[in-house]
Amino acid sequence: MVGDKMNLRIKRLILVAVLTALLLVSTFSISVYASGLRENLKPLKPPVIIKKPIIPSIARVLMIHAPRVVEEREPFRVIVTDYRGNPIEGVVVGASWSWMRSGFYTGPDGSVSLEAPMVKKNTTFYIKASKDGYKSAYLTITVINKDIETGKIHGRVYEIIAPPVEEFNGTYAYPKPIEGAKVTAWRTYYPHAPQDLISSPYPYVTYTDKDGNYSLEVRPALYRVTVSKEGYQAVTKTVYVNSYEDKKVNFYLEKIVDKKDGVISVYTFAIDPPIFPYPLEGVKVIATKMGLPTKKYLNVTDIGGRCILNVEAPGNYSLEFRKEGFTAYHKLLYVEPGQRINLRVGMRKLPHRIEIRAPGFIIEKKEFKVRVLVDGKPVEGASVQLIYGDIYYKIVFTDIYGYVTFCAPKFNGVKVVRIVAKKDGLTTSVTVPIIPSQNILIIHAP
Repeated sequence: MVGDKMNLRIKRLILVAVLTALLLVSTFSISVYASGLRENLKPLKPPVIIKKPIIPSIARVLMIHAPRVVEEREPFRVIVTDYRGNPIEGVVVGASWSWMRSGFYTGPDGSVSLEAPMVKKNTTFYIKASKDGYKSAYLTITVINKDIETGKIHGRVYEIIAPPVEEFNGTYAYPKPIEGAKVTAWRTYYPHAPQDLISSPYPYVTYTDKDGNYSLEVRPALYRVTVSKEGYQAVTKTVYVNSYEDKKVNFYLEKIVDKKDGVISVYTFAIDPPIFPYPLEGVKVIATKMGLPTKKYLNVTDIGGRCILNVEAPGNYSLEFRKEGFTAYHKLLYVEPGQRINLRVGMRKLPHRIEIRAPGFIIEKKEFKVRVLVDGKPVEGASVQLIYGDIYYKIVFTDIYGYVTFCAPKFNGVKVVRIVAKKDGLTTSVTVPIIPSQNILIIHAP
């Protein structure tokens, strides 16, 4: 009996323990769920939105092409393209002097024509190009006032191929002027512009007169000047003109010759060490056909030391090069039909020679003149001294005509007077007999 009661009590205790454990587990689970629910019920933070910069595609960018410097009232063309250079049609083009008006639309070739406004002074404007779907583009241009100072390009145009002379008479054929040659000056740089420029599409143009003269009044700038005429090879030179400057530029055109003929192109230069070789102007070039001594071709080198001879081919030729003060040069050559022969000829200067021209004799105590020449020409500033025996008279210098005047010394038994002249390291002397005055017989006319 007692044993049954003990078993019953133990069972009750076990049951109470199990129920207590279940209660504790349930309470913990409820608290964990409630905690999670509270976390879920917290207000959400707003999302962070990162804005990426909008970068236009390079294919949707406009490019403006126009001269950077124009004169007032000068028409010019504006071309709008994409970055690949393809023209774009329908682009609105406006300029800052006319933005209050409606713009102009580009045509199928992407171009539009504008006219520069009148300005009181050199003024910078803006050109704007815009179109839906493209990024707008801007370009600055400078409009030049026409009243600013100008310069001039002028000169003559010659034919550098001299015609053959059938009967040589000792004269030389110089380049002859060309009438009606077209002279075109393209502006390539303008000093008033703020940055590099594009050449103006409207050049200065004129034509030579019957004497080969031309003249162009231009703005101060750098120009590319081209001279052309049908039947001649065009020649181009670069010329810079300052304000109020008269720039003289001569052109020498080479005639386009028959392929049956031959061409001798000559370049002459001086070779005088230690001076660096330099082009030699004014060299007379004579080409004589062998077997026909009266048939000669003549020309003279220009400032660049060049000239052209158009000769009959085939044939053997003797070439002679002459210039005063230089050693003559000779050369033999054979010319075939259609052949062009380029010659380089170096010429040396002749050694300088100084000479004195004095009377055949002098009379004591009488004035006489002495003249000094270098290479056959009167020279100014040459020192001349008179020596008579042991007496050295003062040094006298020649005038612009090469003369000096002396008074002959008194005769003292010495029969000659020595005259010494010096100039730039050159020295020479002569002796002149001196005659006593009593030895002069004076004959009076009846």
